[in-house]
Amino acid sequence: MADRSADVGRDLERGRSLAARADASTAAGRAQRGAAREREGAFGHAIITADVYYSLLTKYYRGDPTVDTAGPRRATVTDDYPIEGLLTPEPSYGPGRVVDVQVEALATNDDPFENAGIGTAYNFASPANRRATGPFDRFVRMVRGPRYGPMVDHDEATAGPVERDGATAERRVTITGPDGETATYRFGLSVADGGPLDGCWLTDSVHRE
Repeated sequence: MADRSADVGRDLERGRSLAARADASTAAGRAQRGAAREREGAFGHAIITADVYYSLLTKYYRGDPTVDTAGPRRATVTDDYPIEGLLTPEPSYGPGRVVDVQVEALATNDDPFENAGIGTAYNFASPANRRATGPFDRFVRMVRGPRYGPMVDHDEATAGPVERDGATAERRVTITGPDGETATYRFGLSVADGGPLDGCWLTDSVHRE
């Protein structure tokens, strides 16, 4: 508690110092801030002067509910499921077809729109898989990362046989990425039991070997 009080004091003192310097700014300084505001309009960045900073800081530590403490906003991809305009699970699709649909979509990832291939893979992910890897924007970052990156816009894919055991199955796919890197992935699948996807084969996991 003592450490936090000290931190608050330092932050408030810093705010007062910045406010004082802002009050003492010359006409040239005000002109520079005007230019900064013009740049704000061009690039969308928030420009906060010292006096405003001090005011917000004071309200924050007083618990003012009008102060947004959640941090800067950023655009995120919607997590609506399924991703519209893409293939979705069907009871008529066997485990081999489910893997093929995803691999084929990832080969042309931005067709018909950006990250559509990754969106198709997300559509065929089981609910437990989506809970572990979602929401969708996080899923996109994971697939585009070094472990799964070769799958995106890959040049070649060779799928092995489906190894099925009742309501579960596995299938390995060897992929050559756009930069020539080769990697083998093991898809783990199972049949959904109940719910809106009842009877559909879904991807529980994809492991790089």
